[in-house]
Amino acid sequence: MAAVGRQVQGEFLAGTSGAPATDMDHLDLTDGNQTWQPGELETLTDTSDSDPSWLKIQAAMNRLA
Repeated sequence: MAAVGRQVQGEFLAGTSGAPATDMDHLDLTDGNQTWQPGELETLTDTSDSDPSWLKIQAAMNRLA
């Protein structure tokens, strides 16, 4: 079984390539329901219980700034 797993892993990795470094301004930040633009995240301070954890962390960091 381990040999099969290594073979599948090798096939998967052979079909992939590294992702280029991305500027945050080119990312779509979404939780599937709402989309935030990078500039909006710089001033965000309030969140709700249903917001994703990355958004809550960003808001907490902004409150400390």
